[in-house]
Amino acid sequence: MDDRLDRHAPAAALSDLPRLGASGLVDQVVASLRRSEPRAHYHVARPTLVPVEPAAYTLVVGAGFSAGVVPMVRELMQQTIGGYYFVGDMEGTASDRSPSWLRRRSGEFWREFNAAAHRLHGCDAVALRSRDGQPLDCAAAYRTLFQFDIATEMFRTRPEDRPQRRRPRHGSLRAAVDGGDSPGADAELGRDFVQGFLEYIVAPGIEHGSGFTGRTKLNPAHRELARLLEAQQDGRAFRCRPFCRNIFTTNFDTLLQVALQQVGIVPCVTDRPERGIDTTLFEREAAIHLVYTHGSILRRNPASTARELAGLADANLAALAQVLGERDAIVVGHSGWHDSLTRALAACGPGRHHLWWCDTRPEPNVDVLRLHAERGGAMTYVALGDAGADGLMRALSDALLGPTLAGTVKAPASRSPA
Repeated sequence: MDDRLDRHAPAAALSDLPRLGASGLVDQVVASLRRSEPRAHYHVARPTLVPVEPAAYTLVVGAGFSAGVVPMVRELMQQTIGGYYFVGDMEGTASDRSPSWLRRRSGEFWREFNAAAHRLHGCDAVALRSRDGQPLDCAAAYRTLFQFDIATEMFRTRPEDRPQRRRPRHGSLRAAVDGGDSPGADAELGRDFVQGFLEYIVAPGIEHGSGFTGRTKLNPAHRELARLLEAQQDGRAFRCRPFCRNIFTTNFDTLLQVALQQVGIVPCVTDRPERGIDTTLFEREAAIHLVYTHGSILRRNPASTARELAGLADANLAALAQVLGERDAIVVGHSGWHDSLTRALAACGPGRHHLWWCDTRPEPNVDVLRLHAERGGAMTYVALGDAGADGLMRALSDALLGPTLAGTVKAPASRSPA
C-alpha cells in the first residue's frame, strides 16, 4: 500500500532529474539486451554446462504495479474500510456492496475513529470532510490507522453500549468484543482489527474462516511480466540477454507468485524480512527470486506501522544496498516514500548503475526528487501516463517477444529435450 503520497514538488520543473516517456525506456531496455555475440549453447562435447547468464536489471514493484486488482489507498480509506468495519444487513465482501453504501459506512467509521481519538488524546486524529466524514488526506489517514492505539480505543467500549449494526468482521476480533473479558484482551484489539484489514484487502472472504486463497485476478502488468520471464527462463525463443531475475516488492499480496505459477515458473521466495535478507541467496543466479521487503500476507508478517518499517529498513539496509547496487534497477508503482528499498537505492549512489523510476504522474513528487538528490544522479524519471504499469509491461514484452492476442499469456512451453 505504498501510494501514500500524492503531492508534487513545487520545484519539480527546476529539478535536474532527467525525464523520459515509457516508449523511451522500452527502447533503452531493448537496446541494452541486444547481444553483441551469439549465445553459447550446451553440447555433449563440452565438459561443463553453459553458465547462467546474469540478468541486466533488477525490478522493484510497489502498489501501483497491482493497480486495477488491489485497491489503492484512496479507495481503501474511503470505501473498503466501511465494508470491513460494518456488517450491516448484507454478507459478503466489500466488492458485493455499492460504492455509495461503502462511502457512507466509511464516513461513519472515520467519525467513530475520531471520537475514539478524542477519548484517548483529546483531539481529532484525522481531518475529515464535514459533508460525508471522508478523510481529507487518505495517505495520512492510512498511517494514523496503522498506529493501532486509536483502533484499540474504539473497541474498549462495552459491547452492550455498541449499536448492533456495528460489528467487527474479523473472526477473532468479533469473539473478543462479544465475550472476551480476559485481562489485557483489549490491548490487542486494535492490532487485530487493522492487521485483519490487510488480510481482508488481499484475500476477500477470509473473514468467513474458509481459509486463504489470496486474490487470483491478475492485471496486464502481472501477465505480461510472467510471459516475458517464462520466455527468458525457457531460453529457446529468447534471443536477448536475460532481462530480470530478482524482483523486490513492497506489496503483501500473492499476485506475482500467482502470475509466475500460471506460466510454469516456481520462484524462490524471501518473505521473512524481519529475520534479515541473506545475500548469499543472490550469489548464484538462476531462478526467479521474489523478495517481499515488507513481509507477506501468507506469513502474516506485513509491516505497516512507521516503527515496523523503520526497523526493517535499519536491519536490511546493507544487504539491500549490496544486491540493488549490482545492476540497473527499474522501479514501477512505488511512491518514493522512505522505506528499506528507497534507503538502499539512495545508499547505492550513482556508481555505474542506473535507476529508472516509473510512475503515472507527469512529474516526480518530492520524495522521488529527494531520492535523486541523495543518490547524486544516475537516475531517470519515466512518466508512464494513464497506461501505467500495464502499458509499460505490455510494450516491453511485445518489443522483446512480439505481440500476443488481447495481451494474453502464452501457455508454458514444453521443457522436454528437443
